[in-house]
Amino acid sequence: MAPPTRDEPTTPISSADAVSNMRVTLSSWPAPSRLIYCQAVLVFILAIHQGAIREGREGAAIEKR
Repeated sequence: MAPPTRDEPTTPISSADAVSNMRVTLSSWPAPSRLIYCQAVLVFILAIHQGAIREGREGAAIEKR
């Protein structure tokens, strides 16, 4: 069972602080998304490579496969 959560009061911040916090959040966001896209590109390249290998085997005898 999860521990109970605490209700903490929120404190208002100025517009300048909000913009500053937004810049920090936006600058840290692209790094993890690049890792996800990098993995997707690698899987795509491997799929194309595997397809090319299978296509090259079409005329070969079963013993050569």
